Amino acid sequence: METKDFRWQDLKVAGDEADLVFKIAQENKWEGIGFFGHGEMIDKIVDVSEWRLFPANLYHNTIPPWAMQRVFTLIHSGVHIKGVVIADDLKKYQEKPKRPEPVKLPDLTNLAKFLIGMLGVLVHVALVVGVVLVELIISVISWDPYVVVVLEDGTWLSLAFFFD
Repeated sequence: METKDFRWQDLKVAGDEADLVFKIAQENKWEGIGFFGHGEMIDKIVDVSEWRLFPANLYHNTIPPWAMQRVFTLIHSGVHIKGVVIADDLKKYQEKPKRPEPVKLPDLTNLAKFLIGMLGVLVHVALVVGVVLVELIISVISWDPYVVVVLEDGTWLSLAFFFD
């Protein structure tokens, strides 16, 4: 594992804009507010760490109105926002592994072929049901998209997460 030394001069501290966002969030009893990162606003889709980052105008799924209302509340309260980013779980976009080809068995008697075929069908059905259940569980517990605002000073704050 690579480590890097940091000097206190290298650390970025959130400015007054972030403090104002946290104050507004507290007044409105918003949950899910937090620091997401620091950097410039993006203008194209970018994969970073475990996230796929979309500028909001390039995100093709629906962003809930209540989440966008938070952005509008910040703007109307005087917060200077460079842009809005949707941070989605990268695993959703990665290619799923292909199933292996079935193994060919040597020629057997008709009864043995029938029994092995039935056993194969039962195992296949059990595997399919198992895979579907595992994918369902993973999709439920995986990170849902975050609505992230990029402030003028480069601070990225998560405003909301939602189920897509």
